[in-house]
Amino acid sequence: MRLCAQNDDPSSQFRFNISTHHEIVTNLTGFIHLDYFNNPDMGEQTFRIGWPGLTYTANRWIQLSAGLLTSYNDNNNSSDTLELCLYVGVKFFVLNDCNLYFYNFT
Repeated sequence: MRLCAQNDDPSSQFRFNISTHHEIVTNLTGFIHLDYFNNPDMGEQTFRIGWPGLTYTANRWIQLSAGLLTSYNDNNNSSDTLELCLYVGVKFFVLNDCNLYFYNFT
């Protein structure tokens, strides 16, 4: 059996994202993001809002984030779904002298 790295029949998926951030106090930032995903080949549309969201910067190499993600999936071939997800994450930065910031958002 042969395994190919790329499918010969790609699907069309369209994405649109808007994200805003606002400083609340010195090390605490609030954010909101709006997302729209459309996959006409699968007959699916997804509407997402990430609000409220908070990011706390502990120091130059670590940030803590938390928020609520609300996702509505409009499916043509199955039931529509509404998901409410709380999330918490840690973002580690790799500091360097070139002002390039590599990070891993776990």
